[in-house]
Amino acid sequence: QDKLCEVQAYFPPYSFRQANLDAFEAFIESMYKHVPRGSTVVEFCAGIGIIGLALLRARELSGIVITESNPLAEQGFDQALASLPEKLQARAAFERGTMDSLRNLAYDADVIVADPPRSGLDAGLLGVLSNMARSRVREQEAVAYRKRQETPDKSSPLGKRFIYMSCGLQSFKRDARQLTAAGWSVSAVEAGIFFPGANHVETLAVFVL
Repeated sequence: QDKLCEVQAYFPPYSFRQANLDAFEAFIESMYKHVPRGSTVVEFCAGIGIIGLALLRARELSGIVITESNPLAEQGFDQALASLPEKLQARAAFERGTMDSLRNLAYDADVIVADPPRSGLDAGLLGVLSNMARSRVREQEAVAYRKRQETPDKSSPLGKRFIYMSCGLQSFKRDARQLTAAGWSVSAVEAGIFFPGANHVETLAVFVL
């Protein structure tokens, strides 16, 4: 049992837990400024959902879906959620499944968060994110065309944000190349060493449309 970002964290046996909780908490706090208040969020590979629940509390989200493939994580999520005010508890949900099986949840969220294993994003979720970017490019082209035709623009920007916390630098670089090629832009990047004395780098990046 630990307290992270004012959320009481309960880690059941065999559920994932970051080794360096201080560094992990600092990364979560860095995310706050990239998540608009009142937005909707979906988090992939969430473990017990500490990142998402911290965002729910700090940014007063209108809704968040926590996703995780490990069935043992849901118990920790339920206990952590119970530590938040009741008005926030009703805005959070837990969905058990893989990135691929739940990938379409990303379409309905303002902000997408992922903290995948070292292998990085799976092809299904990466495909959905790439499709979003290509749709945004087509929308921008349509707006430009309407302006040339002097037709009022009634479209609204997608305003999507993708926050990627990576523990595998090579897979992160691979995924970032695909995302930027599809149309995402990198708005912020930072790195940290979660294991002092080691050369392993944890990366936090924010992509926007």
